[in-house]
Amino acid sequence: MPAKLEPITGAPHAYASTATELRGRLTEGEAQYLAGLIDGEGAIFIRVHSKQDGKQHLEIKVSIGLAHPIIIELVNKYGGLWYYYDRKEKKTKSGKSYKPFYVWEWQHPMIRLYFPQLLPYLKLKREQAEIMLEAVTIAMKRKARARTDEDREFFRQVQKRLYELNHKLYPCDISKYEHLKIGDVSKNPKCPKCDSKTYKKDKYTNKHSVTTRRYKCVNCGFTVKVKLES
Repeated sequence: MPAKLEPITGAPHAYASTATELRGRLTEGEAQYLAGLIDGEGAIFIRVHSKQDGKQHLEIKVSIGLAHPIIIELVNKYGGLWYYYDRKEKKTKSGKSYKPFYVWEWQHPMIRLYFPQLLPYLKLKREQAEIMLEAVTIAMKRKARARTDEDREFFRQVQKRLYELNHKLYPCDISKYEHLKIGDVSKNPKCPKCDSKTYKKDKYTNKHSVTTRRYKCVNCGFTVKVKLES
């Protein structure tokens, strides 16, 4: 039977799964799937909140957001917490309402159990995951006693490092492709068959460090092939 979902008070509507026993280990396929979700739709960061009494509350966050209720099934299977934003009031340009947005939050035991299995498959957020795994391990070991100034300084540095990684720019050298820019027709090469410069359906293959791009002429259908060495 699927795990029962109990409502949590607060806004937006949130539910916690009772499937918190974190059954078994992930298969290779599951690890690759979850790593892909975190790379593409996930967030790994630390947030510090100041309470009314002046004390700071540390919030270690790993969350995945999708506009699809499959998040609920994932919570039932792997544990964690999910909530959603209705978003009915927001409209697209065509006047349609936005889809509900579902967020899956991972708890500390999940991070400790799953992250070591995801690390080999993470491409974009591997360094963030390694930092978070260390932070969660230390946080859970020190939970039984009051945090020291040393602890606070450690988590401040972790928070700063995660922020830098999450906002890091990855510039791309577009000089090789500038002359093939679809949006600026004047820079496109002429079609050998009809001299048109309007193309569509940019396709490419990569073999032996040589990228072959194919541009289909809108006017006559001729395919222009361009080879670029990477």
